[in-house]
Amino acid sequence: MGRRLAVAALVAAVFAFSIVGIAAAAPDNKNSQTFVMVCDHGVGSITVATIEQNNAGGLNIIGPGHGTYEIKRAVIDGQLVYENPGHAGRDLVTCSPGPGVIFGGILNLTG
Repeated sequence: MGRRLAVAALVAAVFAFSIVGIAAAAPDNKNSQTFVMVCDHGVGSITVATIEQNNAGGLNIIGPGHGTYEIKRAVIDGQLVYENPGHAGRDLVTCSPGPGVIFGGILNLTG
């Protein structure tokens, strides 16, 4: 049960982000967090920054390159816990911030 609560807290934290707030925040801002996700579609590892007080599913990519990753689906321990309407069945870039957590989203790399 403790692992499920930790994973649920991670998902809650990830959904507490805003693209606008993230874009304006430096990675060392006291309200920001950074973490690494491993992605498919030939993307590999990306480092993302977030602002934990905001309320959206967008992450700012800070390395390698720059861009955004917008979460459209979340699966925890094989169970679908969130899916943005209109994205069911779409080929999304799948990224994982850790064991048992898989996000499907739209990746926009700018460099």
